[in-house]
Amino acid sequence: MSQLKSAVNTLNTSYGTSDDTKTLYGGISSLVGSLNKVGDSTAQLSTGATKLTSGLSQLSGKSAQLISGSTQLQEGLEQLNTNVPSLTSGIESLASGSSKLSDGTQKLSQNSDKLNAGSQKISSGLSSLNEKMPALGSATSKLSSGSSQLTSGLDKLAANNSKLLSGSTQLASGATKIADGSAKLADGSAKLGDGLTKVKDGNATLADKLGQANNKVNKINSNKLTYNQLATPASTKHVEKDKVPNNGTAMAPYMLSVALFFGAVAFNLMFDLVTPLKYPKKAISWWASKMSVLYPFAFLQAAIMYFVSISMIGIKPVHYVATFWVLILVSFTFINVVTSLNLWFGKVGSFLAMILMVIQLGGSAGTYPIQLSNGFFEAIHPYLPMTYSVNALRETLMIGGSAKSDVMVMFGIFVAFTLIMIGFYMFKQLKIKKINYKHS
Repeated sequence: MSQLKSAVNTLNTSYGTSDDTKTLYGGISSLVGSLNKVGDSTAQLSTGATKLTSGLSQLSGKSAQLISGSTQLQEGLEQLNTNVPSLTSGIESLASGSSKLSDGTQKLSQNSDKLNAGSQKISSGLSSLNEKMPALGSATSKLSSGSSQLTSGLDKLAANNSKLLSGSTQLASGATKIADGSAKLADGSAKLGDGLTKVKDGNATLADKLGQANNKVNKINSNKLTYNQLATPASTKHVEKDKVPNNGTAMAPYMLSVALFFGAVAFNLMFDLVTPLKYPKKAISWWASKMSVLYPFAFLQAAIMYFVSISMIGIKPVHYVATFWVLILVSFTFINVVTSLNLWFGKVGSFLAMILMVIQLGGSAGTYPIQLSNGFFEAIHPYLPMTYSVNALRETLMIGGSAKSDVMVMFGIFVAFTLIMIGFYMFKQLKIKKINYKHS
């Protein structure tokens, strides 16, 4: 019955458009209804029979239940008797439905050609649809990819909305400025036109005046002196202020200063300027005992350098005596500077003295004018001792001017570092114990 219902519903859904099919479907529906009623009555009859069988089974063993079983049998018979009309009606409905089913089947058979043609069209359409499915799937994928790209672009557009708004504002501002500039350009163009007119008038006036001047020039009887007067209206005279015979003489102030500074560094590396031979009673005497060796060396190196430069190298100073005493002062000043660094800082002081010498090579303007150096050397140039030694020696060797200012600066440096050395010996004298020396 369930399968018959499902088939009827499928037939009605698929081919329920024609009148014959509708008639066939109506007969089958009536038949199904009658069969449902027969089924219900049969089910009730089966229930009564089952109960009768159960009662008869239990009759032999349970006489007490016989009456109850008989009663149930009676009830079952009554129910059967009651459902007999329904059963009869269901059978009649089944007969009627069978007749309608037969009529519908005949009509369905008569229209089978149409039904087959429609089925073939449906099958052909389904085949075409199946063939187009890959293309439809590809197009769907492309549509999905394009949709993703569109979504990404919309997200980026939304993220850059503030930038776009800012750019639009700047564009509007720029457009306003362009408009203002265009107005100014128009005003300037008008002024340019006026200026061009004035230039044109000026050119006409200039041409007129040049023509008049040409007429006057043609009336002049020119000669060689006239031409020379126009070509060289002024004469120059060159006077050599500083006579430097060669590049070696020009480099002498620089190289002499470097040699004296290096001699001071070398002497401090070889000579112990701290340890006394006996217990120093006074710091000044301790300092004097060390300087009794240091200053003679400074004087000796300057004197040797002076005489070698004049007698062997051939340098001819403008002022011989001044050059000698400037070399002595430079040597003493450099000795004091290097010795002070060694006394206060020990081995580190020797390293600092070498760094100072290297810095002075570039900052003293010994090879080129300081204006040709970088900003660092220009900044430290006034604070380097070698700056003043080079300037002083240039004055005494070549220029012949006054070296007084440079000598005063170097003498001040000499005194300052002398006091620094005495301060060191005073500081050390407070820490030395007399017991450490056998000879007091």
